[in-house]
Amino acid sequence: MAYTKFKRLLSQKLGNFTSTDKTRNQISEYISKTFMDEYSEQENNDGGSSNALAGGSEGLSTSRTDVTGFSLESSVDEAESRTSRRHSRPDRQASASLTTTKSSSITDPTSSVTTPNTTVCESKSGQLPYLGITTSNDAAVRKELEESLDTWGLNMFSLDALSDQHSLTVVAYRIFSNRGLFSSFNIDPATFVTYILRLESSYQISNPYHNHIHGADVLQAVHVLLQAETLDGVFSDIEILTTLFASAIHDVHHPGVTNQFLVNTGHKLALLYNDASVLENHHLSVAFKLLTEPGCDIFANLAPKQRQFLRRLAIELVLATDMSKHMNLLAELRTMVETKELTGTGFLSLDDHNDRSLVLQCMLHCADLSTPTKPFEIYKQWTFRVMEEFFKQGDKEKELGLEVSAMCDRDSVVVDKTQIGFIDFVIHPLWDTWCDLVHPSGEHILEALDANRDIIINESPFKEFENRAKKSASNSSLENTKDNEE
Repeated sequence: MAYTKFKRLLSQKLGNFTSTDKTRNQISEYISKTFMDEYSEQENNDGGSSNALAGGSEGLSTSRTDVTGFSLESSVDEAESRTSRRHSRPDRQASASLTTTKSSSITDPTSSVTTPNTTVCESKSGQLPYLGITTSNDAAVRKELEESLDTWGLNMFSLDALSDQHSLTVVAYRIFSNRGLFSSFNIDPATFVTYILRLESSYQISNPYHNHIHGADVLQAVHVLLQAETLDGVFSDIEILTTLFASAIHDVHHPGVTNQFLVNTGHKLALLYNDASVLENHHLSVAFKLLTEPGCDIFANLAPKQRQFLRRLAIELVLATDMSKHMNLLAELRTMVETKELTGTGFLSLDDHNDRSLVLQCMLHCADLSTPTKPFEIYKQWTFRVMEEFFKQGDKEKELGLEVSAMCDRDSVVVDKTQIGFIDFVIHPLWDTWCDLVHPSGEHILEALDANRDIIINESPFKEFENRAKKSASNSSLENTKDNEE
């Protein structure tokens, strides 16, 4: 009932929001189709939908995957080729603590994830370096992590550059080390680094947004959110371990397109997962299969029941990052806030596994949607990246003769307005509810969000980016016209 009420209220607000111009209609369409889980059914019932869209993946032949020109395999191979070249550069060989040899593959029924086979070098004392690996800027990376790892708004772009594009590895290693998880669960640090390096290289470096930097950013955000005083003592060590693991893996091997794109084009992943949370299921499959690779099982010393619990909870958490689950999560979180019981010490009381899982799901979802709450220059960079990824999908949809997804048409999107709509209808309601749950721990996050919204309204900071995107579309159109004339 809470979900239905939330959906009805949002629909009413969006109805008012869409009455003025084309941009607002796009925002409404994007929010409805992305953050409400009935959008697929609604599209299939629309008579105006194209055959490709109306049929879903079932109405397309398997050869349609080739027609799209999109291949998870080819994008991974290209990314891994770049990763191998990066590791083999002469100026990095002397300082890198990993040696690239022949690559090994994670066997997957739908795609071959190639990751570098690495040897992690230990010091003479048998201990790993402070960062788990050696970079060309160890002192600077260490200083940044010591100062900012536990704070909201760490600049992950700067850290990634300093760490030779190993932000996920160094952030994960320090978080697990600082929290004592290596000793608590008898995790071999060298095995952990080997796993994280392979996980990191399985993220698509060619994606503007869904790459290893995003993985590191979400992991660090969850690490900070777990520190809320209200949550002190609420979660067990195994729940914390699982949540951090799920954060690190949550977008691994993301192809840079949406679930609906994969469904609409009949991609084999959509066929494999029956159009349901396609990417999220794929991320989980890749991450867990990577654990079976030689020297990668970081959970080898967990008791069988611990390992079963970890897998079950990790699946719950990553599946909850499917944006179509947003409204349901938000409704359940709001219900929890309104009915929460506090102990005499003021801490949140969550006696049931399902309640604790829900809070952790919402935490990861918040972290996944945290960029508008970061310092503005960081938020702006993430916005550039996510919009460029959307535009690339829109370009592909145009090539295929498909209807361009909302927010993906570089010809018509007004980025300032879309960000305001995104903040008002998605981000602020989510974070406002989360901050009510952990009050007063998250007030600074809401303040940063409000400040960023004010900057957008007063300064139109995305106008130049928007103009460049439209110019790029115009140039592409001219080139296509010339080609047709020839």
